[in-house]
Amino acid sequence: MKRTMIKNLLRSIKRSLGRYIAILAIIALGAGLFVGLLATKTDMIYTGQKYMDRQNMFDLRFINDYGWTDTELKQIALMEGVADAEGVRMLDVLGTIDKQGSEQVIQLYSVPRQVNRVYLLGGRMPHAPNECLIDGMHRDDSVLGTTFRVSANNSDEALDGLKVTEFTVVGYVNSPLFMDMSRGNTTLGNGTVSSFVFIPDEAFDMDYYAMIDVTIPGDYAVYSEEYDHAVSIAADLLRPKVLTLAQSRYEMLKADGEAQYSDGLAKYEDGLAE
Repeated sequence: MKRTMIKNLLRSIKRSLGRYIAILAIIALGAGLFVGLLATKTDMIYTGQKYMDRQNMFDLRFINDYGWTDTELKQIALMEGVADAEGVRMLDVLGTIDKQGSEQVIQLYSVPRQVNRVYLLGGRMPHAPNECLIDGMHRDDSVLGTTFRVSANNSDEALDGLKVTEFTVVGYVNSPLFMDMSRGNTTLGNGTVSSFVFIPDEAFDMDYYAMIDVTIPGDYAVYSEEYDHAVSIAADLLRPKVLTLAQSRYEMLKADGEAQYSDGLAKYEDGLAE
């Protein structure tokens, strides 16, 4: 009886061999897709973890309406709960890349050395104040040697923040600051940043940092409860100290402003008396 069933089964398979092969292929495809989906999350998290660790992506960011100086940066770097700290100069401008390029909104950053290090896709790092790195999205070696120009249509305040307004593109990069297609929002142009450009710190004409990025000690898995807890503890520990520095910065600028006002008023009154 068993032998007869096997013969009938084999005869049925031979008569509909194509159908059985199609069924096996569908099953194999489904199983492969399922296994791929199970592995995708793990692989993506691993890849992201490796990239963020290698580029030393920031854990906390301190922003002050009045900016930060090297004095505050050094103090923050020495605080308990801080592994690395780096000041970031940043400026939104209108600019063009090469002569044929249309004017677009560009976000300028100082080239990072410790935190949020860029990943060089092609070219080299800048060696002079008039060299720059541009957004590597959809770009190749053809951009090397082109020119990035800061438009004269920018406000005087923006132009006053730069010592150099024309740069030679020497490399194109990825940055851990931008992990998706979006480049952020701005008050310039249509309100959307088109791309980013990294320029040497010496190219900025600023005596302050727009923000200070820090990393915390420890090796944590991203998206884990342990990491969220560690960041939360570090933020609670650092917040009151950083707020004290911000208040001191405000009071110093206020005192300087009042002193300048008093000097100007005295000169005015002396001139009026004469």
